[in-house]
Amino acid sequence: MVFDFIGQAIDPLFAPLTILPPVVSIFIFSAMVTVVILVGNRLIINKSFVDEIRKRMEQLKENITQAQKEGNKDNLQKNMNELMQANNKYMMHSFRTLIISLIVIALLLPWLSYRYSTAVINLPLGLPFFGSQISWIYWYVLVSFAVGWGIRKIFGAVI
Repeated sequence: MVFDFIGQAIDPLFAPLTILPPVVSIFIFSAMVTVVILVGNRLIINKSFVDEIRKRMEQLKENITQAQKEGNKDNLQKNMNELMQANNKYMMHSFRTLIISLIVIALLLPWLSYRYSTAVINLPLGLPFFGSQISWIYWYVLVSFAVGWGIRKIFGAVI
């Protein structure tokens, strides 16, 4: 299978993590992947370009509201078209970061599947959607969200 091949290929790089308990190794791995994605996105995103587009979109929305109040259909249509163009630019710029994130995840996540096929946390009580065990993918996602949120809060606009 392709995922096993990818997992085996990058195993020498991350194999030292396997001496730790699975919960800790997945936590470290998830934190590393999250940091790589956040830094990669920061390098790809042109913040001034994004801010400029957002401001332009806000202005266009105000113009649309004003045109609707005045009943000016020509101005309304013109502003709607400009808003669509600005939105397309914003989406295309954001799409690049999504692609980079997916590539990083597609290359690195198979290693977790290769190494951890069973539950990594046994809970004392059952939880809705999880049951009494948490698999590696759920733990990865929880850690990834928590670490990403924490890094964004700590570094603010830097990342």
